[in-house]
Amino acid sequence: MTIDEEIAQIRQWRDGQIYALSKVESEVYQRILITACIDAFVQHQDCVYAIRKQGKRVSDRKAFSSFLQRYVADKQCSKWLRLVCPTTLYYDYQDDFHSKGINLKLQLHRIYAADDLEAIAESERLLALLPENKQESAREKHQYSALIYQMRNRLVHEMTYVGCNTNFFTEDSNPVPHMVVLSRHEHNKLIPYKWTLHIPLKLLMLCLQESSENYLNECQAQQKHPLGDYDPHQKSTFAFYD
Repeated sequence: MTIDEEIAQIRQWRDGQIYALSKVESEVYQRILITACIDAFVQHQDCVYAIRKQGKRVSDRKAFSSFLQRYVADKQCSKWLRLVCPTTLYYDYQDDFHSKGINLKLQLHRIYAADDLEAIAESERLLALLPENKQESAREKHQYSALIYQMRNRLVHEMTYVGCNTNFFTEDSNPVPHMVVLSRHEHNKLIPYKWTLHIPLKLLMLCLQESSENYLNECQAQQKHPLGDYDPHQKSTFAFYD
């Protein structure tokens, strides 16, 4: 099989998966399957494959995040993926921030889109308050491209989204990641108690379509195998430990 034929076969597989996804009723399962399809390509990108071939470890989250940032070409979507979420960043370092009297400066009764100027400013403020040696890793960890991978892990291992509203904007009108405060009933009142991040399903599908197509186009132009070279040292096709 030529590389062009291999790529055509993979495109057919991907398109079949996208069609099958449209028939899945559960949004939770749709999210898991979309991120699994993306991950199939992530593991074989050059930067990951070359490093692992040397016996070195690459963070799965970092590989996933860098793949989306590299291959999602949609201008608006690409911008969102590189932004930092202020709420997840704050909760990650909440103990440190509390010890210094630092609070999250967002209005409780607003929905904040990822590209909201107030949300961006808050992210930068919080990053600047971290020790200098933690700022770069915190930025990478809390970019929305990395948080998509974190969402995938929470879904797979904890089924976090079951029974929850996963999008507070109209799905078709605005696929931007966004943050909103959850409230609970106490004494016949709604009491705000924590921020939550929502990543619309439409954004995930856009990431899958864009990243896979641009990756396959690159592979075709460079005539390289999109799923890596066959490794003769692997003991079995299903030797997941190897």
